[in-house]
Amino acid sequence: MKHPITDKAQVSIDFPEKFYVGSFGRDSTLDVSADDQGIHINLERQVGKKRRVGFHVHYYLLADLLQSIGEALNSYGEIDEPHRSALVDATQTLTKAVKARHRKPQESHSSSMTCRPTAGPAPPMVSEVARTDLLIRRQFPYVSRLVSV
Repeated sequence: MKHPITDKAQVSIDFPEKFYVGSFGRDSTLDVSADDQGIHINLERQVGKKRRVGFHVHYYLLADLLQSIGEALNSYGEIDEPHRSALVDATQTLTKAVKARHRKPQESHSSSMTCRPTAGPAPPMVSEVARTDLLIRRQFPYVSRLVSV
């Protein structure tokens, strides 16, 4: 769904022999759509030199981006009320949409627990205890390992 950009975005791409930079402001549009693998973000400048930039961000990367944005904002300090209010409204809309779109696992995969992939090659199949340990360590990084009782 296309709608006008309410603020401003600056995009830069730095290749070894070329550098591209562009800005997208109130005379530009934002278009976001979703598919099975992630979201598509398109910024398009309508006036002057027409420019378009697009991204396809897979869901795990999107989760990493949102996590990093939260951490960056947390360490930044105070945000003025108009910006803070807009961010709160947007995160509530995102949370509501994500919770409403829960897809039940397929029958063939229902008995296996799915883990978020890590960077690098795919991890080998691991036991349920090791998988649970991995999930807990990701959720609570200060826990070094599970201790059996």
